[in-house]
Amino acid sequence: MIHFFISFTDIRKCDVTQADLFAPSTAEVPAVDLVLSAFTLEYATQTVADFSTALQRITDRFIKPGGAIILIVSLEETYWHINNNTFHTLFIKKSHVEAALKAAGLEDLDVREFNLQSHQPVSLTENAVVSTPVPTCERCDYDAAGVLIAKGVKRMRQIKIPA
Repeated sequence: MIHFFISFTDIRKCDVTQADLFAPSTAEVPAVDLVLSAFTLEYATQTVADFSTALQRITDRFIKPGGAIILIVSLEETYWHINNNTFHTLFIKKSHVEAALKAAGLEDLDVREFNLQSHQPVSLTENAVVSTPVPTCERCDYDAAGVLIAKGVKRMRQIKIPA
């Protein structure tokens, strides 16, 4: 059984396209054991290189050594349309996401891809199953080929112990 304890004490604007994620705020934001990023980076970035840089910033800034990220990404999508608004989406492939995860220093990668039409649940562990049904909305439209769910663990720091 998995228990989640979430406590929101502060909400801050974070811009993953900027080197200083929280500018102009100077308040400290502590690193955490787990980051969940769902359908965000492919909407905030314009190129695969920008996607990789944003993931690196999140990993460096937010994840403690030994901590993990769960990343959910729309694959091969170019737009999301709802009501009369169309939103850009970065066209990204599974191989691009895997390369970005490795470049960010993440290990023990578990990358799963599933087709949006199949409705098959994806299991990241024995106890955690994620199922993402295709959105049904008369005013919604998108062209994603599938969804990728990835888990990665940040490398532990190497500590030299004096002899």
